[in-house]
Amino acid sequence: IWITQWSAQEVGIWDPNTNTFTPKFSTSPANAGGLAYDPVNGILWVGLQGGSVVPYDLSGNPKGPGFSPFGAITDTVDGLEFVSQIP
Repeated sequence: IWITQWSAQEVGIWDPNTNTFTPKFSTSPANAGGLAYDPVNGILWVGLQGGSVVPYDLSGNPKGPGFSPFGAITDTVDGLEFVSQIP
């Protein structure tokens, strides 16, 4: 399960069978919040503190600047979900 460790500014994988978190990449300098995975394009959208949502590849490389749905805010964007329309 992809998960964020907010104050550590990390995105990683949590294994519920072993209850272990394996960090995969850092979102420094912003704390990481919500996640949404786009399986078609292999993009993990990460909600960040400061109001932005940034696309990352699964290796942790930003795929662009992202967007700020609420403008510049001090909160972290949470509650993301990727929705795809079926043709």
